[in-house]
Amino acid sequence: MISNVGIDSNTIFYVGDIKVELRPVNVHSADGLVIYMPKDRFLLAGDTLEDTVTFIAEPELVVEQYGNMAKYKQWDIDKILPNHGDPQVISHGGYNPTLVDATMSYLRKVIMRAHDPEYLKGSLEDYVNDSVEKGWVSIWEAYREPHAVNLKRVQSALKDKPLPRLED
Repeated sequence: MISNVGIDSNTIFYVGDIKVELRPVNVHSADGLVIYMPKDRFLLAGDTLEDTVTFIAEPELVVEQYGNMAKYKQWDIDKILPNHGDPQVISHGGYNPTLVDATMSYLRKVIMRAHDPEYLKGSLEDYVNDSVEKGWVSIWEAYREPHAVNLKRVQSALKDKPLPRLED
């Protein structure tokens, strides 16, 4: 079945007596959509958040997407289930809201270091060790390649542009 429904604003519906909010967010991709369950304060984050790092699918939008991610911090979230992450964390109820902090920290570094001469040599640990030490994310070997791809994409997108001023 092919869907012909587009969602461009918060949309509320009920599954039985469970309130579900579909929220479009330009995070990871311009057509991002997450599911928020306000009663349980639960976010089904799709690909917008991942452990160890998010995959930057649209590097030309990464600055805007970083700013949009701050919206998550305004929501009353207790737990987050991303599409990709540590199976142990997911099977035990999901991530804490600090997954947002870890992702924003990673994106901030990726963006703000984009003009550094040694940028492409930055290891995954260079970008996430603070979040790993805090227990927000873990190092997954499978994320080394996406991290390297993220750096190449963002460097290409930002190489001829001044670095932005990012809000915390």
